[in-house]
Amino acid sequence: MTNKILAQIDDRVITENEIESSLKQLPQEQAMYFNTPEGRAQLLEQLVNFEVFLKYAKENNIEEEEEFKTQLKRVKEEILVQYMYSKLMREATV
Repeated sequence: MTNKILAQIDDRVITENEIESSLKQLPQEQAMYFNTPEGRAQLLEQLVNFEVFLKYAKENNIEEEEEFKTQLKRVKEEILVQYMYSKLMREATV
């Protein structure tokens, strides 16, 4: 598989390898759906849309809005708790 560029948003490129990597992260049923020419086109469109919205958010300093900061803090706390729980389960001896 070549690392062919499929889309470019400013300096950000989306390649065939990125599509492959995204497919590997999906549950098997979804991966089977997206692993068709139509599915890959949809996946590429989703990745492009993500990059466009990310660019817009950065250009409009969304990260500086209080509501964003509040949501980010909450998500960070949730991830921290999930991580700690997983770590404790890995280290637990039976």
